[in-house]
Amino acid sequence: MPSRSRQSDNDLMTVRTPRFRSEAEEAAWWDRNMDRLAEKAIACMQSRQALKAVTMRLPEGDMALARVIAAKRGLRYQTYLKTVIHAALQSEAKNLLKAGRGKRVAAATLEVPPTLSR
Repeated sequence: MPSRSRQSDNDLMTVRTPRFRSEAEEAAWWDRNMDRLAEKAIACMQSRQALKAVTMRLPEGDMALARVIAAKRGLRYQTYLKTVIHAALQSEAKNLLKAGRGKRVAAATLEVPPTLSR
């Protein structure tokens, strides 16, 4: 299976632990780090944005190309398309800010709306 070039929710919650010589050493490590790891998990869950279902009609050729590229990256094609759209929107917003046009629109796209951040 090809390596994935994205971070899934599972990757964000993966904890890199050192090698332990004994169970007692491992238990002590978890006791020392549990609060920090819990805070990280809570922050991760709070940072998620709400998703809205969208239906789009795309040319069959674009869909076929998206499926091929997604497969090579080890992704589902829907996830790949979502990533492409997000990257393009962020890039366009930054370009608008640099050009000094659309400051209100571009600034709004670069931050999480207050209704989504809790």
